[in-house]
Amino acid sequence: MEQQLAKIQKEIVWLKWYAGILTSLIIMAGLLAFTNPSITHFKEISAERINILENNGQLRMVISNKSRSPENLAYGKPFTPPIPGGNRPGLIFYNDEGTENGGLVFMGQKDSSGK
Repeated sequence: MEQQLAKIQKEIVWLKWYAGILTSLIIMAGLLAFTNPSITHFKEISAERINILENNGQLRMVISNKSRSPENLAYGKPFTPPIPGGNRPGLIFYNDEGTENGGLVFMGQKDSSGK
């Protein structure tokens, strides 16, 4: 009877340690899961297009390759008649109205001789 009691006490001590360690690990995992650093550092980023937005979702700047370049916008809507995108790689800025407000774009093409 005393042996069984001693065995049960050992198991209870083991279970207390197990519960304590497991609880600590769950708390640490929870804290780390919701910790979001405000600045992330990258050595290199590869992307076809990057949109810079205001907190309210308004487009402020686009950096893109040729095929992913945005269409021309005035007051947040495409020009009429629309001028399609996909023809000018570069950097486009937008003002508070959502109208294209300048940028740096680069275009070039090869002639029939390859120049």
